[in-house]
Amino acid sequence: MPRFEPFSGLRYSSINLLMDDVISPPYDIVGTKERELLMNRSPYNSIIIELPTADSSRNLSAYQFAAKTLAEWIEKGILALDEQVCFYGYRMIQPSGESTLGVIGALGISPNDRSAILPHEQTMPKPKGDRLELLRACKANLSPIWGLSLSQGLTAELGKDDLPLSQAKDDSGTIHQLWKITDEKRLSRISELVAAAPIVLADGHHRYETAIAYAEEQRERFKGAEGDYDFVMALIVELAQDQLTILPIHRVLSNMPSGFNITSVLKEYFKLERIPRPSDLNSWITSPVTPTSSTNQMLLYTKANEWWEMTPSPHLSAEVRLPKVDSALLEPPLAALPTHELSYVHDPEEAVGLVAEGQADAAIFLQPVSVDQIAEAGRAGLRMPPKTTFFYPKPRTGMVFRLLRET
Repeated sequence: MPRFEPFSGLRYSSINLLMDDVISPPYDIVGTKERELLMNRSPYNSIIIELPTADSSRNLSAYQFAAKTLAEWIEKGILALDEQVCFYGYRMIQPSGESTLGVIGALGISPNDRSAILPHEQTMPKPKGDRLELLRACKANLSPIWGLSLSQGLTAELGKDDLPLSQAKDDSGTIHQLWKITDEKRLSRISELVAAAPIVLADGHHRYETAIAYAEEQRERFKGAEGDYDFVMALIVELAQDQLTILPIHRVLSNMPSGFNITSVLKEYFKLERIPRPSDLNSWITSPVTPTSSTNQMLLYTKANEWWEMTPSPHLSAEVRLPKVDSALLEPPLAALPTHELSYVHDPEEAVGLVAEGQADAAIFLQPVSVDQIAEAGRAGLRMPPKTTFFYPKPRTGMVFRLLRET
């Protein structure tokens, strides 16, 4: 079963800093423009070390710059280490009032721990290489991975009247609250609850695999000795429908051959039916247009300004290992298309705009997977295709960091 331990976190300490100005979204959803916006808010915004760029004036690579900047912030007292080990309660409150409640701690990733951690999505190689270089340089977990506990009772244990130690509001209006849990009995109880059942990875697969790769390097370096590198900072949330908002990530196709009609291939895998554009695209995605439609119905929008409902054929459903997961159903037909560029967009209106403005050839809109599907895939040891799930809201980088001391 998974090990989950408290740690001494590194947090922003200056009274002159507003937490709203120093938090940032996870690195993999931050584009160039948003990065510039975040940096302009504060010279100490966490994106500076989470998504660094090279400093040619000091002849520093991006990773060297991140490590040096982190050290300078600690030296200046911008960041300070908590004196005692603790768990960190973490709550995200959406403008709608929906909330997600979890706990941040150190999750074991040594060889004996890994069988209790169940990844649910495949990963791509490039981000893992980037994250490994950053981890090697900074020797710190800069943002938590997100795990879903199959154990019941964690939410109730965390739902005490703890006052936030720090609070920040992100650009979507979601409030992020952090507080310390130091009572010995509660620390033991939380560790026991998390250890009682496997953890399904919700978000942060690249950082999890990066942490394992780094730990293996360090164990070889220190002749098998265990150290901080055998753990990774993780936000653990109980796997429950009322704690999670799961959105799909849509597929946008571009640079297809001139004159190619995508429906000529897709009709071999789906029943296609022309429809008017849904009046509320978000509602369609979470609740299909027709009451009798398949739970795997998808939508296609093409540069010819045509909208199609896509219902998978029986032979396609029989071909894939996860026949109720839209992203899995799309893998065979996308592989059958001519050479093209595939991108992933979680905002459906952004995907529509890319096609309507001629920047893409087509967009395919998926429906979200359920909590049960994630749990079932995890227990069966099956990974969904990359970019299947978009958990919302995202924990913010900058609420707490975790240093990795060398053995």
